[in-house]
Amino acid sequence: MRALLVLALLLAPLAGCLSGGGGSLSVAASAPRTADHLQIQALLTGGSPYTGEGTFVVRSGARQVFPVAGEARISFVDGSAVTTVPYREFVTQNGQYTVVVSARGATGQASTDVLKVIDSLRVIARYDADDRELSIDVNFLAGAAGPPQTPVLTTGNATIEVFNASREARYTRTVAVDEPSFGFADTVAREAFFQGEGDYKVQVTFVNAHARGNTVANDPFFRADVANVR
Repeated sequence: MRALLVLALLLAPLAGCLSGGGGSLSVAASAPRTADHLQIQALLTGGSPYTGEGTFVVRSGARQVFPVAGEARISFVDGSAVTTVPYREFVTQNGQYTVVVSARGATGQASTDVLKVIDSLRVIARYDADDRELSIDVNFLAGAAGPPQTPVLTTGNATIEVFNASREARYTRTVAVDEPSFGFADTVAREAFFQGEGDYKVQVTFVNAHARGNTVANDPFFRADVANVR
């Protein structure tokens, strides 16, 4: 385990190493897009192998984002430590986050980029007259409205609403996106929402499980999320 950790810290491009009275502390941080957490590794060298407690914080620029106050604990065994922090505990914007670890008088830090916050949803609704069903495709996007935008890989829960021309909701359901995805697709049978011929619009509200307080929805009445149903 220690050999693998040493190799990982040596190879990690975003690892940082600072010295202190207790030796040298190397830190590596990574934010896998397929995971729901930030990964932190630390290696304390110099002197006898250290087994005990250390502390760490996560920062976005000059602002500490985890924990909100104080410091979090990290456990060292024979000089090495590994821990994780769920994205939902600290991610409120996309960009670079810095992890600062301290143990036995030494401090080290490392930075990594996180892409988990959704800025908008691309929703496309189509009605298939042959199958008599409404198909809905949703994509999770980061960045300002309009191309280019970056797909976001995440999980969460979506609420789908189908409106008629008078803006009355005729159908509502919740869809769980349990596996990391760039979006999802769903279908709605005609009899579930149909209240007469005309245009029907779709609104999707998505609660992102990989970011803190990130709930986003499309506006069906100002965008072309329209399906003409006969």
